[in-house]
Amino acid sequence: MKVLNVYKRLSLLILVGVLSLGVHSDVTLGATKSAKNAEATAAYRYFLMSDQVIEDNICSTKEDLQFAVIDINHDGIKEIVTTGDQMYHACVYAYIDDEVKMIDGAFSGSYVWYKNKNLVYRNSAHTGCYPESYSQFKNGKMVVLANAEGWDYFDANENYSIKYKYYIKGKKTTKQKYNAYVKKLKSNGKEGKISLHANTASNRKKYLK
Repeated sequence: MKVLNVYKRLSLLILVGVLSLGVHSDVTLGATKSAKNAEATAAYRYFLMSDQVIEDNICSTKEDLQFAVIDINHDGIKEIVTTGDQMYHACVYAYIDDEVKMIDGAFSGSYVWYKNKNLVYRNSAHTGCYPESYSQFKNGKMVVLANAEGWDYFDANENYSIKYKYYIKGKKTTKQKYNAYVKKLKSNGKEGKISLHANTASNRKKYLK
């Protein structure tokens, strides 16, 4: 009976130890992410004062540049969106390998991120071309899950239409399969708002912390 009690106590101690280790791991992971996000936001504050961000954002000046803070993959480490013309042109940056790197962009169209999914949608309409894509931020880069390519088309009788090609993970597919896949990707998705702020010292301090 005494041996049995010893085993019970030993088992209880092991269980408590395992649970404590799990809690400690979660706390440590949270602290690590918090520290990494602090590094990222400090790097963004510095980057938003650089000449490089102006070069990247076409037709922008330091006076009209704006930025927004988002978290595409919801890992607790923020990304930033920059624009100088209310999102007609836009650049998206992430903190990767201790550097601020451009990972995505938008031009003459929409840029939508989902606040409850690792998913970004973007489209464009320019010079007769109409591309769109659905991507996720994974392993330091944007990975295209589905995309479509559209272009202006005139037949022999000059009747106008837009022709499309559809792709899922780089492989050509039908419109029906594409739409079904996109519907699944967006299921229960909630669009996140891109709140733009003037690139001032006070705003950098307020929103990048």
